[in-house]
Amino acid sequence: MKVALGQAEDIDTLKAARAVVHQCRSQLAGQRPSAAILMAGVVYDHVLVLQTVRNAFPNLPLVGCTTAGEMASVGGFSDDSLVLMLLSSAQLTFGAGRGIALSRDPEAAVARALAMARGNLPDREQLCLVFCEGVSAPAHEAVQALNRQVAKGCPVIGGVAAHPWHIDTQTRQFCHREALEDAIVVLLVQ
Repeated sequence: MKVALGQAEDIDTLKAARAVVHQCRSQLAGQRPSAAILMAGVVYDHVLVLQTVRNAFPNLPLVGCTTAGEMASVGGFSDDSLVLMLLSSAQLTFGAGRGIALSRDPEAAVARALAMARGNLPDREQLCLVFCEGVSAPAHEAVQALNRQVAKGCPVIGGVAAHPWHIDTQTRQFCHREALEDAIVVLLVQ
């Protein structure tokens, strides 16, 4: 598996998004990415970021969320950047899915996210990466539902979307081209 990382910080959303795409593309050296994970500061136009990444890499399973700080080996720590990780593998298959209304019905939101992601897998999942609302939704109930619903023996790892404590804004969860609120997104690996 090949991993490409890009990190950029700019007041211009499009410049930052193009920068992370360019950094990742140059590291892939022509290899086709299989999945993407995006961590983003809350001040960006997240829909524009997602469109930029998906236009550069169409049909790519993409997940992620807003954060209270991003870190990567390429740029270090920032509390207001974009970090894009592209995974490229001929052996692994990835599927992304999302469930909305997590705060109202965690069990149903998890079921929808898993069903959507499983639609892209030829067999049962072997790893589940999760990014969910954690400010207004019960993250502990989401992980309990995931543990009940993922394939037997499948490990679950992830975190909750966040925002810096001094900024009063909604957190966002990312799935493909969507910037969601009150959602859970998963990236299943098989």
